[in-house]
Amino acid sequence: MSVFLINRFPRQMGRPFKDFIAYDMDDVNSYILKYGGFYGIHISTYAFSTIDKGVVDYESAVIDKVYGDIDSIDWLDQIRRVFEWAVYDNNIISRYTMSGKGTHFYIFCKEQIKHKRNTIFNFLTFLERKLRIDIDSQIKGDLARSFRVPETYNHRRKRYAICLDEDLIFNHTKEDIYKIAEKFPPYKPEKVWYGNNLVDLSSFDKDSYMYGIDMPTRISGDLLSLKELKKLYLPIDKFPPCIQSWLLNDDLRHKGRFSLIIYLRDQTITDIPLSYKEVVSILKNILNESRWKHVSTDMSLPGFGLGENLRPVKKAFSNINYKMYSCYQLRDFGLCPTKCGRWHPIYI
Repeated sequence: MSVFLINRFPRQMGRPFKDFIAYDMDDVNSYILKYGGFYGIHISTYAFSTIDKGVVDYESAVIDKVYGDIDSIDWLDQIRRVFEWAVYDNNIISRYTMSGKGTHFYIFCKEQIKHKRNTIFNFLTFLERKLRIDIDSQIKGDLARSFRVPETYNHRRKRYAICLDEDLIFNHTKEDIYKIAEKFPPYKPEKVWYGNNLVDLSSFDKDSYMYGIDMPTRISGDLLSLKELKKLYLPIDKFPPCIQSWLLNDDLRHKGRFSLIIYLRDQTITDIPLSYKEVVSILKNILNESRWKHVSTDMSLPGFGLGENLRPVKKAFSNINYKMYSCYQLRDFGLCPTKCGRWHPIYI
């Protein structure tokens, strides 16, 4: 039985926006050598069986593992619970890394999976509930997801992404690990693979989401006024510059509104997630009167066409399958006002 974290091809690479297809480890190493001194290097979680003229068919992803990303402040405590469950309790083949800020884990699985996105979503949601961990919501069910290549440099955090062994996980503090990761050459533990068995995900392989994906979009009572919104104490200064600029745009168009809704829904900067009513209230308070009428009613206004009556807003907010555009796409849409280096919420 052979399992690989990276050495299975072809797969995409990026810095972090994807711009290269690697067909072997020589390609991977050449890409790291070329760009690693200036950019964070990422590689797709999965190899793909179908790539036509440089275009990846993400549905062809070979699901040989499930990847989890934990960026919470207590990530070390959480990864300990993952390790205990995977290795001590179930003897599952797994690997662990510190990405520069938080931690990544990889649970290796049997490959006979039919409903790929659903299976990944269901299994990660199961782990979240069972182990009381906080997995980045954007990776759940995402076949195009990439991760930071171990032993490459995280320029934002000024430390390397390093593999974690049992000793680092259980006998060191988070600060200890950060200090170790600052040193060159990158730390290489003697043992990085744990467990002996591939996990069987057949019980999670369903044609629907086992734990529900639709978020409520009912609004009871009036929308929040500007005064009431201020009482939410939103840390807007901590939002990425693009989000801050959208919040100041009273004529924000469709792609901008969609991106803002998804960000506000999924962001983890506030302790409590924003509700649908709160997100709609924010839209009402930033949009000018004509744009808001177009968004919130069925009225046909000059220059706008038939009103949306919040239909796109409900659709964007309620379905967790909808993800934030990549920063590369936002730049193409003209929605990226500055080169801030914060390429995508998952990398912040």
